[in-house]
Amino acid sequence: TGGISFWEIAVEYGVEEMNNQLAVTYYGSTAIAGTAIASDAASINAYGTFDRTIDTLLANSDDALELADFQVGIYAEPRFRVDKITVDLDMLSTIDQQTTLGLELGDVVTVKWTPNNVGDALEQVVSIDSIEFTATPSPSRSISFTLSETTAAFILDDALLGKLDSNSLGFWA
Repeated sequence: TGGISFWEIAVEYGVEEMNNQLAVTYYGSTAIAGTAIASDAASINAYGTFDRTIDTLLANSDDALELADFQVGIYAEPRFRVDKITVDLDMLSTIDQQTTLGLELGDVVTVKWTPNNVGDALEQVVSIDSIEFTATPSPSRSISFTLSETTAAFILDDALLGKLDSNSLGFWA
């Protein structure tokens, strides 16, 4: 229902980006003032500890703990991540071809798909990391986009990520 269809998708499911225990260091006026730690006990019990430390320029423990909680909330569970999609340009209308060919590095798009065509559709907001155009006999013209997840970004003038009420301004995941 709407959007531009793709004919090939590569997804990853795994723990590569998991963080279920996170330490965030914060600074006072001249030196490290402390560390705020957040963890997800259920995730640690299920998958083991995946810890990470983030060194920040935050000035107090409340902000550091908020960042740690935010990051653990996002990365405590393994999840599907769209890695790459390929679009068959010859199967698209002229308008959809122009839209697809107008995408650039860094553009933010939403990918919707149903893994194995079973269950509910998944939706992920991603940014375009690389673009590869291929011309072969069949399909004669295709374009592949390598993608990475875009989380909690605020992008001025962006229709999806330019709304303050739906994103966390200040944290980039």
